[in-house]
Amino acid sequence: MEYRKFKPDYLFDGSQILNGGHVLISDLKGKIIDVVTESEAGNGTEVLKGILSPGFINAHCHLELSHLKNKIPQKTGLVDFVVTVISGRHFPPDEILSAIENTEAEMLKEGIVAVGDICNNTLSLLQKEKKGKKKPAHSSPKKEQHMF
Repeated sequence: MEYRKFKPDYLFDGSQILNGGHVLISDLKGKIIDVVTESEAGNGTEVLKGILSPGFINAHCHLELSHLKNKIPQKTGLVDFVVTVISGRHFPPDEILSAIENTEAEMLKEGIVAVGDICNNTLSLLQKEKKGKKKPAHSSPKKEQHMF
């Protein structure tokens, strides 16, 4: 079996942050095999700058409201927030769909690998259908963070 070995500055294993003396070993599909010390890892280790961690989960999101990003004033209270959301739903569908696609791309870039999308309409379903036809990307974000 072939393996990949990653040695980051720091490794978050889901419970604790380990120092740079640890190496994460995965198979070629990304399945985690083990976390070992650097001395146990042997040759062929890929050095990563930053922190390596499991992907993040956004447990509550409303993708169909992505077009309202930066358009709702902060700290105005719940009533004003709800009124703004309700009145802000009436945008051209293409603009909403574009914002949904951009928001999903932004979340992936930031390390979010799963989303609990709370749907109040069917607009975000088109993006989900597109996603179902794609192979998952296994590239690291440009920031100095890496997800496994």
